[in-house]
Amino acid sequence: MGQWWAENLKTPVDGMDMLPKAFLNPDAGGWNQVVDLSKNIVHGVKVEKIETCQNGIQSDGTKGTRVKVYATNVDTGKRQEFEGDSVFITVPLPILRQMDVPLHNNQKTAISNISYGCSTKIMLQCKTRFWQKDVGQGGFSKTDMMIGQLHYPDYDGSGKSDDERGVLLVYTWDKDAVSFGAQNHQDAIKSAVSEIAKIHPEIMDEFEVGAVQAWCSDPTSQGAYASLHPYEYLDSLACLMKPVPPIYLAGEAISWTNGWIQGAIFSSLSQCLMFQLAQDITPMKLI
Repeated sequence: MGQWWAENLKTPVDGMDMLPKAFLNPDAGGWNQVVDLSKNIVHGVKVEKIETCQNGIQSDGTKGTRVKVYATNVDTGKRQEFEGDSVFITVPLPILRQMDVPLHNNQKTAISNISYGCSTKIMLQCKTRFWQKDVGQGGFSKTDMMIGQLHYPDYDGSGKSDDERGVLLVYTWDKDAVSFGAQNHQDAIKSAVSEIAKIHPEIMDEFEVGAVQAWCSDPTSQGAYASLHPYEYLDSLACLMKPVPPIYLAGEAISWTNGWIQGAIFSSLSQCLMFQLAQDITPMKLI
């Protein structure tokens, strides 16, 4: 897992959402042979508060610290409560700051000190893959315009012909991402198409429909990824990596590979190991 930035980066077959989907249903031939989470996931609720109870009854019948999670359905306003032996919090840190969670003061300080980067992506569907005759399949064009990197989401040997529909991806960071993210989606798409036309004039006739994902203005993230400044690794990240049971923090921000799914996986495995040690469970059961 240390070789996270290598020449041959990998992506799940059939899309990135195949990774979380692999946790849902038991798979007799896979790592998850018995656990069925498909009916235990609650959608559409916003967690607002978490509290601990020192003299609760844990799932094994013994006395110990329990945890309660309070949430509200975002559509109906109905309040919901969830209770368990422990809780793993994986929301972005800007969101965690807005939740009422019994964290230690040094943890709260560390969370407020973690810097976040800004990123905006604009997806542009086109009637044909007109760019393939110039740049081939896959890769990207690096520009000095506001669109930053223009990606051609494909790979050599995919078999996709020039006549098939395709998607161009504008990937921006920092000031460019803020500028695109501040525009309404229609204006952001129009600006991106106009700049791409300077490289590929055909897009003016081939463009069909677009979509925008601006993480800094997304209410569920309020930032794209942790972008740590000097000393934040030592002063803040190390503090957050050490859990205070029964509350465990995970996510790409709580790792050495910020901004990558690699970091999210690493932090989750690390916190699971900490949980097992706290529960006196043999760590090998993690495998």
